[in-house]
Amino acid sequence: MPTSVHSATSQIPRIPEPVILAWTPDFDDGDVAYIAGSPPPPAPPPPSEASASTTSISTIRFSNMRTPPPPSSSVGATVGHSDYWASAVSLAHATVGDGSASRRISMIEEGSEPGSAQEESPPDYVEALIPTCPVDYTFNPHEEDVHSMVLVPPLDVVDTRPMYHIRVVHDLFDPSFFVTSIRKGSNDGHLVADFKTKTDCSALEETVYFKRSEDHIFKKLVAGNKKDEFQWKLQHKDGGLLLWRWERWWMCRYVPEQTTSKNKHYDIIAQFHPPGLRTNTSRKVTRLTMEPAGQKYFDEILLSVLILERKRKKLVTRRS
Repeated sequence: MPTSVHSATSQIPRIPEPVILAWTPDFDDGDVAYIAGSPPPPAPPPPSEASASTTSISTIRFSNMRTPPPPSSSVGATVGHSDYWASAVSLAHATVGDGSASRRISMIEEGSEPGSAQEESPPDYVEALIPTCPVDYTFNPHEEDVHSMVLVPPLDVVDTRPMYHIRVVHDLFDPSFFVTSIRKGSNDGHLVADFKTKTDCSALEETVYFKRSEDHIFKKLVAGNKKDEFQWKLQHKDGGLLLWRWERWWMCRYVPEQTTSKNKHYDIIAQFHPPGLRTNTSRKVTRLTMEPAGQKYFDEILLSVLILERKRKKLVTRRS
């Protein structure tokens, strides 16, 4: 712990005392914790009253810290002090838990000179992990809600929590319509989209809501140039189209917006496998295979294929 350099004559601000930080583990990465600071309490509790566990609150002390250089004048004292603490090399440790169950968390900030590019653009400590190979996601019935299902990753990934929660309910004002909602994670997660369909109705009555905008489905999902082919115009920053084609199951390709050729081959970025006839399995399995290139369009791939599968089921019902 550095000694205080505060004095009445130099007017140099006092170096802060140890800061008490509350940390919350990142559920996506067990080695990352989000930490927020708060002022220390007026006085620490006696040792006898202190909690045996420090799981939620940890005291972080700064070590190996240089003493800030004295300012040239009292006018620049505060500014110089702030610049020093913004650029100094710091190493902080937090001990979580007690005894053998304790865990040590390190937070390292690389040193930089004031005004350097590194100071202006600090590194990101949490990076999204994008799969480097195809991933098979499975649609599973929800255990507590017969009107819902969840899209789950395989068991061999780091995070096996549901990716999306999908629920189908009747429109309260017109029960002949079905409203399908898609949420991130669980039933109280962020609403990604919803769409309203009916077994037998005009296309003008079917709508889709996505990114705070509602429109008719036929305007978003249009017939392609070939039989059983449909195009979904992406609302992603990259632009372009999702080109869906039925080839015993749904195959999705990404088509850049600037492309004019109708016969060019495009790589498959996703495949939707409807459930087939059961053989030796206990239940029907519906899968969505996502290629690495399709991960960033996950929301719209899922939304568009659910609408397509609903349309396909309607056609089968009419033909029968």
